Amino acid sequence: MSKLCVLNSIFKVCMMRRIQFYEIHEQPWCPAVIRNGVTNYLQFSSNCGNYFVNIVPKLWQALRYSGTRRIIDLCSGGGGPWFRLRHHLNSVSAEPINILLTDKYPNDTAIKKVEETSSTQLNYFSIPVDAKQVPKSLEGFRTLFLSFHHFTVESARTILQDAVDQNQGIGIFETTERRLMTLLTMLLGLVHVILITPFIRPFRWSQFFWTIVIPLVPLVVMFDGVVSCFRSYTVKELGELTSSLEKADYVWEIGWVSIPFSPLRVTYAIGYPKTNKMDVS
Repeated sequence: MSKLCVLNSIFKVCMMRRIQFYEIHEQPWCPAVIRNGVTNYLQFSSNCGNYFVNIVPKLWQALRYSGTRRIIDLCSGGGGPWFRLRHHLNSVSAEPINILLTDKYPNDTAIKKVEETSSTQLNYFSIPVDAKQVPKSLEGFRTLFLSFHHFTVESARTILQDAVDQNQGIGIFETTERRLMTLLTMLLGLVHVILITPFIRPFRWSQFFWTIVIPLVPLVVMFDGVVSCFRSYTVKELGELTSSLEKADYVWEIGWVSIPFSPLRVTYAIGYPKTNKMDVS
Protein backbone atom coordinates (compact mmCIF):
# COMPACT_ATOMS: atom_id res chain seq x y z
CA MET A 1 0.00 0.00 0.00
CA SER A 2 1.39 3.41 -0.96
CA LYS A 3 2.09 6.12 1.59
CA LEU A 4 -0.70 8.21 0.08
CA CYS A 5 -3.23 5.41 0.56
CA VAL A 6 -2.10 4.92 4.16
CA LEU A 7 -2.41 8.67 4.79
CA ASN A 8 -5.86 8.74 3.23
CA SER A 9 -6.98 5.76 5.35
CA ILE A 10 -5.76 7.42 8.54
CA PHE A 11 -7.45 10.64 7.54
CA LYS A 12 -10.79 8.90 6.94
CA VAL A 13 -10.68 7.39 10.42
CA CYS A 14 -9.86 10.77 11.98
CA MET A 15 -12.64 12.52 10.05
CA MET A 16 -15.39 9.97 10.66
CA ARG A 17 -16.82 11.97 13.54
CA ARG A 18 -17.89 15.59 13.24
CA ILE A 19 -16.00 17.83 15.68
CA GLN A 20 -17.46 21.13 16.90
CA PHE A 21 -14.37 23.34 16.89
CA TYR A 22 -14.68 27.12 16.84
CA GLU A 23 -13.89 29.39 13.92
CA ILE A 24 -12.15 32.65 14.76
CA HIS A 25 -14.12 35.00 12.52
CA GLU A 26 -17.49 34.00 14.00
CA GLN A 27 -16.49 34.82 17.58
CA PRO A 28 -17.93 38.02 19.15
CA TRP A 29 -14.42 39.04 20.23
CA CYS A 30 -13.06 38.89 16.68
CA PRO A 31 -12.36 42.48 15.49
CA ALA A 32 -14.83 43.63 12.86
CA VAL A 33 -12.00 44.54 10.46
CA ILE A 34 -10.75 40.92 10.53
CA ARG A 35 -14.24 39.39 10.33
CA ASN A 36 -15.15 41.61 7.40
CA GLY A 37 -11.83 40.85 5.73
CA VAL A 38 -12.59 37.13 5.91
CA THR A 39 -16.19 37.42 4.71
CA ASN A 40 -15.22 39.84 1.92
CA TYR A 41 -12.65 37.31 0.71
CA LEU A 42 -15.17 34.44 0.88
CA GLN A 43 -17.72 36.49 -1.04
CA PHE A 44 -15.24 37.47 -3.75
CA SER A 45 -13.84 33.94 -4.04
CA SER A 46 -17.24 32.23 -4.27
CA ASN A 47 -18.37 34.64 -6.99
CA CYS A 48 -15.17 34.40 -9.06
CA GLY A 49 -15.10 30.63 -8.72
CA ASN A 50 -18.78 30.36 -9.72
CA TYR A 51 -19.03 27.58 -7.15
CA PHE A 52 -22.80 27.30 -7.09
CA VAL A 53 -23.82 27.45 -10.74
CA ASN A 54 -24.73 23.74 -10.75
CA ILE A 55 -27.26 24.14 -7.94
CA VAL A 56 -29.34 26.67 -9.89
CA PRO A 57 -31.76 24.08 -11.40
CA LYS A 58 -32.41 22.55 -7.97
CA LEU A 59 -32.83 25.94 -6.30
CA TRP A 60 -35.18 27.13 -9.04
CA GLN A 61 -37.31 24.00 -8.73
CA ALA A 62 -37.53 24.50 -4.96
CA LEU A 63 -38.64 28.10 -5.45
CA ARG A 64 -41.35 27.00 -7.88
CA TYR A 65 -42.69 24.33 -5.54
CA SER A 66 -42.51 26.75 -2.59
CA GLY A 67 -44.61 29.26 -4.51
CA THR A 68 -42.29 32.21 -3.95
CA ARG A 69 -39.96 34.52 -5.86
CA ARG A 70 -38.29 35.85 -2.72
CA ILE A 71 -35.10 34.51 -1.12
CA ILE A 72 -34.11 35.30 2.46
CA ASP A 73 -30.38 34.57 2.62
CA LEU A 74 -29.19 33.91 6.18
CA CYS A 75 -25.65 34.35 7.52
CA SER A 76 -24.81 36.33 4.37
CA GLY A 77 -21.55 37.84 5.66
CA GLY A 78 -19.95 39.64 2.74
CA GLY A 79 -22.84 38.78 0.43
CA GLY A 80 -21.95 35.19 -0.40
CA PRO A 81 -22.34 34.10 -4.04
CA TRP A 82 -25.35 36.30 -4.78
CA PHE A 83 -23.64 39.06 -6.76
CA ARG A 84 -23.13 36.49 -9.53
CA LEU A 85 -25.53 33.68 -8.68
CA ARG A 86 -28.60 35.94 -8.94
CA HIS A 87 -27.94 36.40 -12.67
CA HIS A 88 -27.86 32.62 -13.21
CA LEU A 89 -31.08 32.22 -11.24
CA ASN A 90 -32.87 35.04 -13.06
CA SER A 91 -31.85 33.53 -16.40
CA VAL A 92 -34.17 30.56 -15.76
CA SER A 93 -37.00 32.60 -14.23
CA ALA A 94 -39.68 34.40 -16.23
CA GLU A 95 -39.85 37.09 -13.53
CA PRO A 96 -37.05 38.55 -11.34
CA ILE A 97 -36.15 36.83 -8.08
CA ASN A 98 -35.91 39.18 -5.08
CA ILE A 99 -33.01 38.44 -2.74
CA LEU A 100 -32.65 39.82 0.79
CA LEU A 101 -29.27 39.30 2.45
CA THR A 102 -29.22 39.07 6.26
CA ASP A 103 -26.69 38.36 8.98
CA LYS A 104 -26.36 38.35 12.76
CA TYR A 105 -23.41 40.72 12.25
CA PRO A 106 -24.27 42.77 9.12
CA ASN A 107 -21.21 43.55 6.99
CA ASP A 108 -20.94 47.30 6.35
CA THR A 109 -18.75 46.82 3.27
CA ALA A 110 -21.24 44.36 1.78
CA ILE A 111 -24.16 46.67 2.54
CA LYS A 112 -22.44 49.48 0.65
CA LYS A 113 -21.58 47.18 -2.25
CA VAL A 114 -25.21 46.04 -2.53
CA GLU A 115 -26.35 49.66 -2.50
CA GLU A 116 -23.90 50.42 -5.33
CA THR A 117 -25.47 47.72 -7.52
CA SER A 118 -28.62 49.88 -7.73
CA SER A 119 -30.64 46.68 -8.09
CA THR A 120 -34.15 46.58 -6.66
CA GLN A 121 -33.92 42.76 -6.61
CA LEU A 122 -30.86 42.58 -4.30
CA ASN A 123 -30.89 44.18 -0.85
CA TYR A 124 -29.01 43.82 2.45
CA PHE A 125 -31.04 43.98 5.67
CA SER A 126 -29.05 46.20 8.04
CA ILE A 127 -30.81 44.91 11.19
CA PRO A 128 -29.21 41.79 12.79
CA VAL A 129 -31.06 38.55 12.01
CA ASP A 130 -30.55 35.31 13.95
CA ALA A 131 -30.82 32.28 11.65
CA LYS A 132 -32.30 30.29 14.53
CA GLN A 133 -35.21 32.72 14.96
CA VAL A 134 -36.02 34.53 11.74
CA PRO A 135 -38.64 37.29 12.10
CA LYS A 136 -42.01 36.21 10.74
CA SER A 137 -42.07 39.35 8.60
CA LEU A 138 -39.19 37.96 6.52
CA GLU A 139 -41.14 35.50 4.42
CA GLY A 140 -39.44 33.69 1.57
CA PHE A 141 -37.26 30.72 0.67
CA ARG A 142 -34.35 30.63 3.11
CA THR A 143 -30.78 29.90 2.02
CA LEU A 144 -27.52 29.38 3.88
CA PHE A 145 -24.33 29.35 1.82
CA LEU A 146 -21.05 28.22 3.42
CA SER A 147 -22.42 28.78 6.92
CA PHE A 148 -24.51 25.82 8.12
CA HIS A 149 -21.43 23.98 9.41
CA HIS A 150 -20.87 26.79 11.92
CA PHE A 151 -23.78 25.55 14.00
CA THR A 152 -23.90 22.76 16.56
CA VAL A 153 -26.29 19.88 15.93
CA GLU A 154 -28.82 21.46 18.29
CA SER A 155 -28.58 24.89 16.64
CA ALA A 156 -28.65 23.38 13.13
CA ARG A 157 -31.84 21.51 13.99
CA THR A 158 -33.31 24.73 15.43
CA ILE A 159 -32.62 26.55 12.14
CA LEU A 160 -34.39 23.84 10.15
CA GLN A 161 -37.25 23.58 12.66
CA ASP A 162 -37.79 27.36 12.56
CA ALA A 163 -38.24 27.18 8.78
CA VAL A 164 -40.68 24.28 9.17
CA ASP A 165 -42.63 26.03 11.94
CA GLN A 166 -43.03 29.11 9.71
CA ASN A 167 -43.85 26.97 6.64
CA GLN A 168 -40.91 28.32 4.65
CA GLY A 169 -38.65 26.47 2.22
CA ILE A 170 -34.95 26.24 3.03
CA GLY A 171 -31.74 25.35 1.22
CA ILE A 172 -28.34 24.50 2.74
CA PHE A 173 -25.26 24.71 0.50
CA GLU A 174 -21.69 23.86 1.58
CA THR A 175 -18.33 23.39 -0.16
CA THR A 176 -16.44 22.05 2.87
CA GLU A 177 -16.35 18.34 3.62
CA ARG A 178 -14.59 15.92 5.90
CA ARG A 179 -12.31 14.52 3.21
CA LEU A 180 -8.60 14.84 2.43
CA MET A 181 -8.87 16.72 -0.86
CA THR A 182 -11.02 19.43 0.69
CA LEU A 183 -8.70 19.81 3.67
CA LEU A 184 -5.64 20.21 1.43
CA THR A 185 -7.49 22.88 -0.55
CA MET A 186 -8.20 24.79 2.67
CA LEU A 187 -4.51 24.71 3.61
CA LEU A 188 -3.74 26.51 0.34
CA GLY A 189 -6.12 29.28 1.36
CA LEU A 190 -3.24 31.19 2.97
CA VAL A 191 -1.62 31.83 -0.41
CA HIS A 192 -4.90 32.27 -2.26
CA VAL A 193 -6.07 35.12 0.00
CA ILE A 194 -2.84 37.05 -0.49
CA LEU A 195 -2.92 36.62 -4.27
CA ILE A 196 -6.47 37.81 -4.87
CA THR A 197 -6.86 40.50 -2.20
CA PRO A 198 -5.60 43.32 -4.50
CA PHE A 199 -8.50 42.51 -6.85
CA ILE A 200 -11.29 42.62 -4.23
CA ARG A 201 -13.67 45.52 -4.79
CA PRO A 202 -14.41 47.89 -3.27
CA PHE A 203 -10.75 48.28 -2.36
CA ARG A 204 -10.12 48.80 1.36
CA TRP A 205 -6.76 49.82 2.80
CA SER A 206 -7.70 48.06 6.03
CA GLN A 207 -8.20 44.78 4.16
CA PHE A 208 -4.91 45.26 2.29
CA PHE A 209 -3.05 46.03 5.54
CA TRP A 210 -4.38 43.05 7.51
CA THR A 211 -3.81 40.72 4.54
CA ILE A 212 -0.53 41.82 2.97
CA VAL A 213 1.33 43.82 5.63
CA ILE A 214 0.19 41.86 8.67
CA PRO A 215 -1.35 38.63 7.27
CA LEU A 216 -3.97 38.02 9.96
CA VAL A 217 -6.83 37.63 7.46
CA PRO A 218 -5.05 34.84 5.49
CA LEU A 219 -4.16 33.02 8.70
CA VAL A 220 -7.76 33.22 9.93
CA VAL A 221 -9.07 32.05 6.53
CA MET A 222 -6.74 29.04 6.55
CA PHE A 223 -7.46 28.13 10.18
CA ASP A 224 -11.23 28.56 9.82
CA GLY A 225 -11.19 26.65 6.53
CA VAL A 226 -9.56 23.63 8.16
CA VAL A 227 -11.94 23.86 11.12
CA SER A 228 -14.86 24.08 8.68
CA CYS A 229 -13.90 20.70 7.21
CA PHE A 230 -14.09 19.04 10.62
CA ARG A 231 -17.41 20.77 11.39
CA SER A 232 -19.12 19.96 8.09
CA TYR A 233 -22.21 17.76 7.96
CA THR A 234 -22.24 14.75 5.68
CA VAL A 235 -25.19 13.83 3.45
CA LYS A 236 -26.10 11.13 5.97
CA GLU A 237 -25.98 13.57 8.89
CA LEU A 238 -28.13 16.10 7.04
CA GLY A 239 -30.64 13.34 6.43
CA GLU A 240 -30.68 12.52 10.14
CA LEU A 241 -31.25 16.18 10.99
CA THR A 242 -34.19 16.59 8.62
CA SER A 243 -35.79 13.32 9.68
CA SER A 244 -35.70 14.44 13.34
CA LEU A 245 -37.82 17.55 12.74
CA GLU A 246 -41.29 17.85 14.26
CA LYS A 247 -44.41 18.27 12.09
CA ALA A 248 -42.25 18.36 8.99
CA ASP A 249 -44.57 17.45 6.12
CA TYR A 250 -41.78 18.47 3.77
CA VAL A 251 -40.09 17.28 0.61
CA TRP A 252 -36.34 16.94 1.22
CA GLU A 253 -33.59 16.44 -1.34
CA ILE A 254 -30.06 15.90 -0.04
CA GLY A 255 -26.91 15.18 -2.03
CA TRP A 256 -24.03 16.89 -3.77
CA VAL A 257 -23.16 18.41 -7.14
CA SER A 258 -19.78 19.09 -8.72
CA ILE A 259 -18.10 22.49 -8.96
CA PRO A 260 -16.80 23.38 -12.44
CA PHE A 261 -13.02 23.09 -12.75
CA SER A 262 -12.57 22.31 -9.05
CA PRO A 263 -11.81 19.24 -6.90
CA LEU A 264 -14.43 20.51 -4.46
CA ARG A 265 -18.17 19.86 -4.62
CA VAL A 266 -21.33 21.37 -3.15
CA THR A 267 -23.20 19.38 -0.52
CA TYR A 268 -26.82 20.50 -0.34
CA ALA A 269 -30.05 19.92 1.56
CA ILE A 270 -33.22 21.45 0.11
CA GLY A 271 -36.66 21.29 1.71
CA TYR A 272 -40.09 22.81 1.12
CA PRO A 273 -43.65 22.13 2.34
CA LYS A 274 -45.56 19.47 0.43
CA THR A 275 -48.74 21.52 0.63
CA ASN A 276 -47.20 24.58 -1.04
CA LYS A 277 -46.68 23.22 -4.54
CA MET A 278 -47.23 26.14 -6.88
CA ASP A 279 -45.54 26.87 -10.16
CA VAL A 280 -44.39 30.50 -10.20
CA SER A 281 -42.75 30.31 -13.63
